[in-house]
Amino acid sequence: MSFRDLARLIIVNETEIQTRDSPLLSGQYVSATSEYAAFKLLLTGTDDSALVSSAEKDSRRGVETGKIELLDQWIQELRSSLDESGTEEGELRRQLAHLESTIDAQNRPLESVQKTLNDLLERRGVAAREVRNHRARLLEIGELVGRFTLLDSHYESDLRRLEAIHESGSLLAYLDTTTCPLCGAEIGAQHLDSDCDGNTDVVVEAADAEMQKIYRLRAELEETLSSLRNEQRQIDDALPRYESEYRHADEELSQVAAPAVSEERASYNALITKRAEVQATLAQFERLARLIAQKAELAADDDDTIGSAGRTQISKAVLDSFSQTVQQILSDWHFPNAQRVFFDESKRDFQIAGKEPTRAAIPSTPRPTIGCRPTSSTWCCRAAPCRATATI
Repeated sequence: MSFRDLARLIIVNETEIQTRDSPLLSGQYVSATSEYAAFKLLLTGTDDSALVSSAEKDSRRGVETGKIELLDQWIQELRSSLDESGTEEGELRRQLAHLESTIDAQNRPLESVQKTLNDLLERRGVAAREVRNHRARLLEIGELVGRFTLLDSHYESDLRRLEAIHESGSLLAYLDTTTCPLCGAEIGAQHLDSDCDGNTDVVVEAADAEMQKIYRLRAELEETLSSLRNEQRQIDDALPRYESEYRHADEELSQVAAPAVSEERASYNALITKRAEVQATLAQFERLARLIAQKAELAADDDDTIGSAGRTQISKAVLDSFSQTVQQILSDWHFPNAQRVFFDESKRDFQIAGKEPTRAAIPSTPRPTIGCRPTSSTWCCRAAPCRATATI
């Protein structure tokens, strides 16, 4: 940056006044960027150190081009696939709507037969559980009856033994006193007035008490056996009914409900499969649209990069503020139609009232002298001998 870059924005010679090029540029192509950058620096205080270098632009452009080529390949493949299927997106959407309504209608009879199937399955399950529980109880009762019968036989054996003891003890009471049959004591050594193992009366009484106890236990056992046998008869009576319910439910399942459900499910699954195929094809159309949109976005970004990368850019707000300043100056000069001034960045020049300014083509003679001033749209020299008039 040097004074030479600023001088041409401060001092304007006659040649520059007459040219139609932008007053910001010298007309040299190679210096246009630096000259406009100097103008930007004066307006914003920001230089162009952040501009993307040419190598980076080329690299980015190459990446964007590669992405666009890849998207083109995918788009072509999708279009070929869709062309082979011979379907149209609008027809597919109508077909999908029809399938949705058909599936909703098909779902009602399927739910009905499925409910019938579930009821039959529940009935068969209840019958199967009852049959299983009753048979298990029968086995349990059979084992208990067997064990209690064996216990009763032991009670019978104990009663016989105790009856023998009771009978033999009773007979010993009527015999003459002799050597003790239990301990072998002689008559003189026996103590009949005291309790001992040889006291037959005590033995007989103990045997009698034990017999009474066994009688009670045997009666309770008989009552238990009677209850178990009654329960066994009830189960034997109820089991055929549950077995019959199970067979009927199973036959109805295999002959009526299951085939109906299978038929309805087959029809429903066919509709679901067809809907999935239509949705998959529509997804291809949607993917194709997304790829096309991505390609257009990349192409637009690439155009913006080509058009703006490497160029000095000034924000619209700054240019608008500068344009308002120029408009105020022109208004102070009483320039005609100076109410609308804006900066055309593509031409890097101002437009006044929607038109490009035409600068004065002042002849070499006569030349306006001191005292010339703008009147309306002309410069008029009021000083004699000059009477030159130049149109702006």
